[in-house]
Amino acid sequence: MKQSIRPLGLLAALALATLQAHAADAGLGKNFKGPVGLQLWSLREQFAANGAPATMDTVKKFGIKYAEFAGVFGQTPEKMRALADERGIKLVSGHFHYVTVFNHAGEALAKHGLKFFYHCHGFEFQPHSDGTLMDLIIKETNPKFVRFQMDVLWVVFPGQDPVKLLEKYPGRWELMHLKDLRKGVATGPLTGKTEKVNDVALGTGQMNWPAILAAAKKSGVKWYFIEDESPTSEQQIPQSLKFLESVKF
Repeated sequence: MKQSIRPLGLLAALALATLQAHAADAGLGKNFKGPVGLQLWSLREQFAANGAPATMDTVKKFGIKYAEFAGVFGQTPEKMRALADERGIKLVSGHFHYVTVFNHAGEALAKHGLKFFYHCHGFEFQPHSDGTLMDLIIKETNPKFVRFQMDVLWVVFPGQDPVKLLEKYPGRWELMHLKDLRKGVATGPLTGKTEKVNDVALGTGQMNWPAILAAAKKSGVKWYFIEDESPTSEQQIPQSLKFLESVKF
């Protein structure tokens, strides 16, 4: 397994169990109520080039009040928390390496008021028995201790339907990465890899967001994070927020 902050292998997200959702203005509209935040990996190049304080200033300028981290971008965890606090940004969850068995990890974390999540990345949809490996993971884990984060791009790219998955496993998907796939990109590969330029602003790609967001709300998704891995993420993130403000479902 690669020892990187954003491995292609297994990811887990820790979400603060006691954090309550409060409406933020950016990205919220008549129909989409969020709460919506930003996966900070979207600005990884800005963190490297401009430093953490300046990049967190950019996040604040977007109107973002919640964030999910993937590493601390050269800072200590304490410093990263302080940078967020100073800008009124709550760090809701984070991505870490897989370190142990899901059920056991979830149970251990629950004792500290934390939740264990598995983030899908596309390769879990290999056929298995009468379903996929994703079905196996969900069915073999304890709902009390293991929850899931749906990355919409990494469901659509391997040829799956996010609406059907949300309906099939209500209550299991509590976090969602809002990520759109460029029109014309072929779906079906189970590699968990596509060109970064295939990440486009929400509403300009292949995803049926009204159907997805309606199903997510009904299924029990609690937190939404825009994740944009494209080279133009800084320009696209405001577009995505505007789309969420106006989307109808």
